[in-house]
Amino acid sequence: MNAPEVQAIEPCRRGAGENGQAPSGRRALVEELYLTFFARFPDEREKKIVLVYLAENKCEGPRAVEDVAWGLLNSLEFGLNH
Repeated sequence: MNAPEVQAIEPCRRGAGENGQAPSGRRALVEELYLTFFARFPDEREKKIVLVYLAENKCEGPRAVEDVAWGLLNSLEFGLNH
């Protein structure tokens, strides 16, 4: 988890700027994260969970996006499939 490639997640914070504030920007951001980590779009349930998290933590902005990225990276799906 300390490899430079893994630490590159920090640039995900850039996605939480202007794009991550508006609801439509958050939807695009969630899709981008799922495509990046799983090479697929999130299903409706996954999208809803992440959108609720980002909306509840919008003052955290970049940190919330980074949290989601780390959650996806540490998921069973990522670990077993990628």
